[in-house]
Amino acid sequence: MDAYDLFLRDPEVQRRVRPDLVLRVGRSPTSAALQGALERWTDVRQIVIDPGGLWKDHGAVAGDVVVTDVAAFLDALTDRVPNTLAPAPWRGAWERLDEAARAQLEACPREGAFEGDLVADVVTVAPAGARLFVSNSMPVRDLDAFVPARPKPLEVHGNRGASGIDGIVSTAAGLSAGHGGAGEPPGAEVQPGAPRTAGQGLTLAIVGDLAFFHDANGLQAAARYGLNVVFVVLHNDGGGIFHMLPVREQEPAFTEYFATPHGLNFRHLAALHGLAYRLVPEARGFRHALREVVDVGGPAIVEIRTDRDENQRMRLAAADAVRSAALDVLDQGVFE
Repeated sequence: MDAYDLFLRDPEVQRRVRPDLVLRVGRSPTSAALQGALERWTDVRQIVIDPGGLWKDHGAVAGDVVVTDVAAFLDALTDRVPNTLAPAPWRGAWERLDEAARAQLEACPREGAFEGDLVADVVTVAPAGARLFVSNSMPVRDLDAFVPARPKPLEVHGNRGASGIDGIVSTAAGLSAGHGGAGEPPGAEVQPGAPRTAGQGLTLAIVGDLAFFHDANGLQAAARYGLNVVFVVLHNDGGGIFHMLPVREQEPAFTEYFATPHGLNFRHLAALHGLAYRLVPEARGFRHALREVVDVGGPAIVEIRTDRDENQRMRLAAADAVRSAALDVLDQGVFE
């Protein structure tokens, strides 16, 4: 299931795909649409499986928490649950819903650099075993909404600071160091781009321009320790997430205090820290350019410019198209 974030945004879809039981492993979902569905299904029993015993349920929708090892619990569950509990028609209905949504999503027209496609390109380029760090604001939302499922072993990480975008660059650098991405052990300064031993891991960090600028000093660690981290900066000159709010219509205050365009050129920031830098001029060359940088290794910055207003328009158009496709499938009675 990879298009759920888009079709679960519709309350009617949420109502018509209501399950009999929700068994959740781990923390609350990052998808606001899925979280909204969980909160809407108030009459559905919801159980959280958590080995740490924490009630990770900020929506307060779970009635039970089971403190146990997740793998052991699921193994025991498969031995005891009859095969008829989840009949093929139920699974098939979800598959048809997801396939229709994905097909409609791929058919949506794109104009210019669409950030959802760029995030998907990063996942495509990332080699098996790499670590993917996804920043707050729009990158993590675009990951949920627009990246199709792939049978590729990737570790996906995120970190939400007190204001959302705090410490993003430093966290990605720390993740790289912990993944064996350092050219030299901590304490030994190295030249950027210093060679590594074979097998040292790659970290790809997808970051918006405001989050990148907010924690720019974290680049010093990436340079000093020769970390194998590639920062992919989706530069829309401001805060794209605020275009989702009603305050978008309040100009000029919106641009001045919410979008906060800065006009910065990150080439100079890369030069300051001695990092490799690549500006990709257009979306159709992005995947190839990123692959070339990944093949060389980090620390490096790959920047591509996008348009905030156009991206919000394309996100809304995609969500509307997927919603219509999902309702068409549901009207065929697949969940009845």
